[in-house]
Amino acid sequence: KEKMTAGPDIAQAKVREAPVFSPTEAEWSDPIEYIQSIRPKAEKAGICKIIPPRTFRPPFAVDKSTFRFRTRVQTLCKLDAVARIEREFMLALRLRLYQDGTPMG
Repeated sequence: KEKMTAGPDIAQAKVREAPVFSPTEAEWSDPIEYIQSIRPKAEKAGICKIIPPRTFRPPFAVDKSTFRFRTRVQTLCKLDAVARIEREFMLALRLRLYQDGTPMG
């Protein structure tokens, strides 16, 4: 019976750490330009970490006045997909009947 073991190349392989970049406020004034400037170094490693300056505060990207999301109540006994599909079907049916002028009771 043949035993599978890691060869010496795998056992002694060293994983290089990803480069870490810490730009100054002046360098980070245009993040896209900074990323383009470090791209050659980062591509060699395949991954990198960028630590922005402490003063960097990204703007909130969602317009709070128009952003809406639909919530739904989930009872513990009806968390399975079948119940959700049934509930959504019934809501769609009620809406359709209401639009036709014959609301469900």
